[in-house]
Amino acid sequence: MSSTHARAFKPSHFRGRRNHHPLGAVFRYCSAPGSGLYNDRFFLLSIRRRNVTAELFQRDRGLSPSQVYVPRTAEVGPAHRRRTVTRLPDFLKTGIPSPGANADFAKIKADLRGLKLHTVCEEARCPNMGECWGGSGGKSTATATIMLMGDTCTRACRFCSVKTSRRPAALDPHEPEHTAEALARWGLGYVVLTSVDRDDLADGGARHFAETIRKIKQKKPDLLVEALTGDFAGDLDMVRLVAESGLDVFAHNVETTEGLTPYVRDPRATFRQSLQVLKHVKDVKGQGNIITKTSIMLGLGEIEEELWDALRELREAHVDVVTFGQYMQPTKRHLKVERYVTPAEFDVWKQRALDMGFLYCASGPLVRSSYKAGEAFIENVLRKRGNMIQHTVYNAQDVHHHGLIRFSRIITFSRCTGLLHLPGELPDRTTAKMSMFRAKKLDLGCYINIHIIRDHSKRKTYEQFEPQRQALRYMVRNTTLPQRTRMQAALELSQMHCYTRPTQIHNRCILGGKGRGVFRDFKLTRYNFRMEALAGNIPGVRKASW
Repeated sequence: MSSTHARAFKPSHFRGRRNHHPLGAVFRYCSAPGSGLYNDRFFLLSIRRRNVTAELFQRDRGLSPSQVYVPRTAEVGPAHRRRTVTRLPDFLKTGIPSPGANADFAKIKADLRGLKLHTVCEEARCPNMGECWGGSGGKSTATATIMLMGDTCTRACRFCSVKTSRRPAALDPHEPEHTAEALARWGLGYVVLTSVDRDDLADGGARHFAETIRKIKQKKPDLLVEALTGDFAGDLDMVRLVAESGLDVFAHNVETTEGLTPYVRDPRATFRQSLQVLKHVKDVKGQGNIITKTSIMLGLGEIEEELWDALRELREAHVDVVTFGQYMQPTKRHLKVERYVTPAEFDVWKQRALDMGFLYCASGPLVRSSYKAGEAFIENVLRKRGNMIQHTVYNAQDVHHHGLIRFSRIITFSRCTGLLHLPGELPDRTTAKMSMFRAKKLDLGCYINIHIIRDHSKRKTYEQFEPQRQALRYMVRNTTLPQRTRMQAALELSQMHCYTRPTQIHNRCILGGKGRGVFRDFKLTRYNFRMEALAGNIPGVRKASW
C-alpha cells in the first residue's frame, strides 16, 4: 500500500486516546486520489488498548450473475467477541460524489450554501446524490430535492436520519423567494420540493409550502413542480391549500405497509391518514388535473400479502405513481435491514404495479421517492398533456382543414394567483406583462369547427365587457374576501382578456385591434366563447355543454 494512498497507523498514535476511538473502524482508500472509486482492499483495525492488529480482506473475484445477489457475511470484532455481519451487496454500492469532477454538482452545492437552503439529499444521506446533482445531459437533468422549513423535524420516524426536535427553529420568511431564485438559476424543467414535518405550527407549514410554490411559478411558469409533503396531521384544509397552490405532482409517502407502519413511522403518522391525504388531493383537483405519487420501502420485514393489500388500497385512492426502493440503515440507532431485496424482485413488483393500473412505477435497490428517472417520465406525461391540444385562433387557420379541434384548459390557480401579487392596475398591464396569462388552451367541453368559429356577425363592444371586468377587479383587490374567492375572480379576469383592451368580434371575423381579419393578435379565451355560446352566436354549441 503506497504511502500516498493510505496513512500508516502505529500503536503510539492511540496512546492516551483509548476512550476516543471505537473498537473497530473500517478504512477505505481509493485507487487514486480524487477518483471516487473504492479499491478492492478493506482494512479492519481492531483497537484494544495499545495493540493494533490489521486484517486484510480481499473481495471475491469472478462471481457469476447468480452469486452476485447472494448475501455474503464477514466476521468482525475482537477475537473474543467475534460477530457475523451481512456485507453490503455490490448492487447497492455507488461512487463517492466529487464536487471537483462535475461542474453542475459544484454549482448546485454553491447555490444551496449561498442561499442557506437545505436538501433532503444531504439530510437523508441519499445514495443518488452524486448522480442527481451531477446530471448527465446538461442543466435539464441536474437537480436537487429542496427541503423547506429547515432541517429539523418534529417527528422521529425510525428509518429517517433527519434531525428531530420538539421546537425547531422559526421559519425563514425569505425561504420562498430564495428557493425560487435558486431554481430560476439552475434552469431546470422539473423540480421536487419536500419538507420536514412541523407539528409545532398551527397549519403544519402548509401556507409556507404553498407560498414557495407560487413564488416559483411566478418566476418560471413553465417549471413543473412536484411537492413531497407530510400529512399535516390529517388537516384536509391544509392539504387542499397546498394542492391548489399550482403544483403539478402531489407526492406523499406511505413508506411501508399498514402492518409495519406503527413500527417504522412516528406514532402521529398512520397508513389510513396517508391514504386519506392522497385521496383528498384527487377529490379537490379532479382525476385528470394532477398526478399523485407515493413511495414504499422494501427490506423492513414486509410480507407479500401486505404489499398486495397496500397497492390495492393505493389504486382505490387513485394514486398514479408508485416507487419501490431498498431500505438502508442510516446509523446503528435506526431500524436494522431485515433483508436485501434483489433487483430481480424489484422488477417483479414493478410489473405487478403496472398491471394494476399505475401510470408509472420506478422500482430498484437505489430508487428513492424523488429519483430523477421517475421525474423524466412524469415530465414527459405532463408535457404531452399540455401540448396535445394546444391550439389558439391565430394558428387555427393553419390546421382548420383537420375539421374538429378540441380545446382544453391550461390557465390554473398558479397562474391566476399571480394577479394577486402584481402591483398597479391589473387590467392595464402591457402585452409583455400580461404574456404569462395568455390563454394557450381552454376547455370548451365540446368540439367546435374552426369554420363555425369564424362565422360571427355580432360585435362585442368595450362597454359590454366593462361591468364584468370592473366587478372582477374589485373582487381580486378586496383583501377581506376569502382567498379562494379572490383566486376564482383572478382566474376569470385572466381568461377574460389578455391584452390592454378586450377582444372585439366584428364583421364575420375575430379581430385583434390591428385590422379586419387579422388572427395573429387574438388569443382565444373561454369567456369570449361562453358569452357567444349563451347568446346563440356559435351554431352547433349547446348551452348544456357549459
